[in-house]
Amino acid sequence: MINIAIITMFYTSFGHRKISSYLSDEASKHLGRQVDIKIEEMSLSPSHLDATIMIDEEIKTTLEGFYAPFSGKYDIQYQLVGVNKDTIDINGTVLGTKDDFKLSGKGDVFEGKASFSGHYQEKVQRDIKVVLEQVDTAKVLKLLGEKPLFAGRVSLLAEVPLFSEFEKEGDIMIEIARGGVYLHNIKSLFGIQLPDDFMLQANGRVRLGSGKDTFWGDVNSTLADIQLKEGTFLEANEKISAKYHLGIKELSQLAFVTKKKYVGAFEAKGSLEYRKGIRFDGESDSLDGKLHYYFEKGQLEGFLKEVSLEKLLTMMAYPPIMIGTFNGKASYNTEDKIALINIESQNAHFQNSSLVQKIYQASGVDFSKERFSNTYFASSVENGLVSYDFKAENKSAYLSLLNTKMDASKNTITSDFNLKMQEEELSGQIYGSLKSPKVKINMGKFLKFKAKKEIDSFFGMGASDRLKKMNVEDIKGFLKGFF
Repeated sequence: MINIAIITMFYTSFGHRKISSYLSDEASKHLGRQVDIKIEEMSLSPSHLDATIMIDEEIKTTLEGFYAPFSGKYDIQYQLVGVNKDTIDINGTVLGTKDDFKLSGKGDVFEGKASFSGHYQEKVQRDIKVVLEQVDTAKVLKLLGEKPLFAGRVSLLAEVPLFSEFEKEGDIMIEIARGGVYLHNIKSLFGIQLPDDFMLQANGRVRLGSGKDTFWGDVNSTLADIQLKEGTFLEANEKISAKYHLGIKELSQLAFVTKKKYVGAFEAKGSLEYRKGIRFDGESDSLDGKLHYYFEKGQLEGFLKEVSLEKLLTMMAYPPIMIGTFNGKASYNTEDKIALINIESQNAHFQNSSLVQKIYQASGVDFSKERFSNTYFASSVENGLVSYDFKAENKSAYLSLLNTKMDASKNTITSDFNLKMQEEELSGQIYGSLKSPKVKINMGKFLKFKAKKEIDSFFGMGASDRLKKMNVEDIKGFLKGFF
């Protein structure tokens, strides 16, 4: 009966299908993806095995060597050969039993070199070493059943003396050579449309430990550079954390993420954490002062201390019409995409700009001469539209810009203004182009104060106030004296 069973399993198409199904299920379980294994040929003597097996219809595997089916022991040489255009040609040996064996191999794989060895037991793996040299990254991911994201070459060195459910130790070093990315796959997985010319390279290291892994890494791309250090992964709660340094070469290239054209370079450093969601904090001095920020559950909060308003406006692609240092708070919600800003200053003043010149030509008031000891700015940003109220004052002057709407995409501004400055008191509207806005003055109020100024200039300071106290007949009499 035993002989009949062996003949049925190893020498008939029915037996081959049964073994193929078993091997497919086992490989799929261990790799975490569906694997299709088909036995094309197999012959077995009391101590020898010859077999040809296809894996996912892409890799032809030949096996030849000692095999004792009753004891389960084997000493087999194997060869893996790619049947399509992909270069796979690996030779190696496997020695031991199903639950305790040693595996080794080396050769060409995906236009690079590979070698590996290890001692595999039922619950413990020992002395594992894997070396990849300039292997095509996309083809490796495809073989593992993953969508390729990066179109470049990867080199890897993994040395793991011990790996089990409760204990592990070892080092893994990886380097990805400079290359492009699969834009469509990144968009479908992450919803991000990267620029067509996006390129990156990366290197990193992982040190395995019992219950806690540590890692470091650098990613350099055409958009930004990210350095990760002091990274940890805790198995108990699957928490990932690390310190980072971020360097963005040009913010305008990130418009596909920010949905707004910011400009200039930006650097920041801080810490990040991932456990059922991302959280990070950090600080930056790219605005001259200090910017502290944190992000959690879709809410980004920023705190500004002695920040340059000129740099902030320039970074936001708005004309830097006002300069000074500001303190305040800003927030942004990633779900409703609304930003709120509240800042204040004790040393703000206007630069000589087209807006200042327009107001000077219309009113004779030169904003650039005033220094404000108390300035307040409250703003909201939604769908690219900036709305804000602005108030600035000192002991003798004030200025307010209320109901202001700035649209960088349309290059427009509208605002109501009120001012009392340099013996003038005016109100009106600012509208038109951001680069060359127009000013409309409330003429009734403007003429009233112009008349007051002319009367005081002609009759002497305070004459207009004395005229207010006189009745109409007295004024008529007063004026007759001049004719």
